[in-house]
Amino acid sequence: MVWLTGGGVEPGVKNRGPIRERGIRGPSETHGSVVVKESYDKLRHIGEGGQGKLWVVKRKSDKKVLVRKEQKRFDMHGAIPCEMYLFESVLTRHPSIIGFDHANYVEANGSRGSLVLYFEHCQGGDLSEYTPRGREGGVSEDFIWHCFIQLADAIAFLHYGYNRFARYPSSPPREWKRVVHRDIKPPNVFLRREPTSRNPVPEVVLGDFGLATLNGVTYGGGTKEWIGPEIPLMTKENDVWGVGSIIHALAHGKGPVSWPPRDWPRGEAAEDRWYRSPRARQPKPLPKGYSSTLNENMMDCLVKDPAKRINSLQLVKNLVAERSKARR
Repeated sequence: MVWLTGGGVEPGVKNRGPIRERGIRGPSETHGSVVVKESYDKLRHIGEGGQGKLWVVKRKSDKKVLVRKEQKRFDMHGAIPCEMYLFESVLTRHPSIIGFDHANYVEANGSRGSLVLYFEHCQGGDLSEYTPRGREGGVSEDFIWHCFIQLADAIAFLHYGYNRFARYPSSPPREWKRVVHRDIKPPNVFLRREPTSRNPVPEVVLGDFGLATLNGVTYGGGTKEWIGPEIPLMTKENDVWGVGSIIHALAHGKGPVSWPPRDWPRGEAAEDRWYRSPRARQPKPLPKGYSSTLNENMMDCLVKDPAKRINSLQLVKNLVAERSKARR
């Protein structure tokens, strides 16, 4: 699903005017939420997929522009949707995690009801727009380092509660509820603003937690082209593979997972066999021109055995320590 990108309303999609909702769960001064009433104007439709629709909206009360995510399908955590629970009760504010405003869940008899979530509007689009498709050479090393560190920050926070910006960053919470994202890929990483020649440093955030879970081990989910060789097993180690795959794509124009060759049998079962085969995953070292330090850190994320793959906590510490030492 593509978030936070695009221009005007898509052809054939009508702007149906103001949104008026009752019983919206909004942010409170303490942990959790309170019930508020709000009204919104739809500005433009920006995406639609199996999980729901996405709109850019403006809140009438304070003119704040947000992204409205209307969920069709979602997992539950007890009595409320998992994504809603994560943002209300687990994921406190972090500079590398998409900003959450509030959510509204209406229960329905005999079904899971309807879920609407509101997030910050990132004006710079998503990282898939910055992969060098059809062009020679990837993005600059400086751009990649900034993305790499911020994404490592994000998953170290999800996995361990580690926040190097906190007062005591070396002491992650002992009883942290580990979150596994399960769908890390360029379309789910957003830029808060578009880089310019005067300010080329990207500020990226990890978003789309529709498949995220508090279960340490699950099977299935995610996007096949961005999942590690342990597919269909999904753990925190696969999140690390996803970050390495994004770095691979920023330099090479594609991730380390290739599509089935033309002579491969067709059909869903045959496609699954391909994505589980060793042939499908052949990470390439970074092209000439990038530092060996950057390449080594990327390859640490793309180790095929998840038991030997670097963990996110060590990854972010390595990246911060080695960034200044990288040969340019």
